[in-house]
Amino acid sequence: PPYFTEKRYEGRVKENAEIYTDIITVKAQDLDRHSTLRYDLQSPDEKRIPFGVKTDSGVVFVKEALDYEQQNVYHLLLTVTDGKHNTTTSIYIYIEDVNDNAPIFEMPIYSITIVEEDLQVPKRLFTVKATDSDNDEASEKIVYKLEGQGVGHYFTIDPLYGHID
Repeated sequence: PPYFTEKRYEGRVKENAEIYTDIITVKAQDLDRHSTLRYDLQSPDEKRIPFGVKTDSGVVFVKEALDYEQQNVYHLLLTVTDGKHNTTTSIYIYIEDVNDNAPIFEMPIYSITIVEEDLQVPKRLFTVKATDSDNDEASEKIVYKLEGQGVGHYFTIDPLYGHID
């Protein structure tokens, strides 16, 4: 009968990988010289999976779009058969996050009324805050900047904390 050399295999793929991107090759062995091995990929809970397997080679590939924020690890079962006997092994596919979501401000509009006669300037007007649902290093570093009339001359923003003075 065919057999796998490992009980468990792991693969990694970026969430923006293109369809048909190969992730991992899992090869079974068979002591029968002339047997033809065929591979089949399934989910243990029979859920739809965004992966396929090349039935003649054991290459697991991306079949549908991936989204780290929806699901970031998949447990799959790979079965190999030689026509008479079969065996199954586990594959874990880990989805790697990419910076594919824009930061979102906590409020859609920030506004304040400034009295022209106010002598206590510069002063903190308010603080803006944005978050990013991505989980990569680049997303952790939100940088704030102001654009438009009066920027630099009348108004400034702390690029790290969003304080507007």
